[in-house]
Amino acid sequence: QLASSTTKCLIKIATHSATLGDYDRARKLFEELGTEALNNSLLKYTANENYVKAGLCFLANDPQDGKGLYDKLMEWKEINPSLSGSRECNFLAKLALAVIEDDVDELNEAIRSHESISKLSDW
Repeated sequence: QLASSTTKCLIKIATHSATLGDYDRARKLFEELGTEALNNSLLKYTANENYVKAGLCFLANDPQDGKGLYDKLMEWKEINPSLSGSRECNFLAKLALAVIEDDVDELNEAIRSHESISKLSDW
């Protein structure tokens, strides 16, 4: 279980990595943060948010790999059963499908739909 100060540092490192274009490193860190959050009663509600950030980094690293994102989402759902059926899961699934089908309108709709409930942060 990661200590609070370590978690904060890893979030900063992941965010800076994404900002600098090192999306693979950022994805791995956000995945780790999501999984580790499940072991902490105070952080477990941040797990899905970290998986969304990991998913966005996954696509930023390889914008054509919707299948890879979908496979990652299935992996994350096994690790975190509460992800299934969540708003975050639906968002990532819609993104993956839009990329697989090369459908820009569906991609934009997935983003619009998600942002109507919860804005994507400027992390």
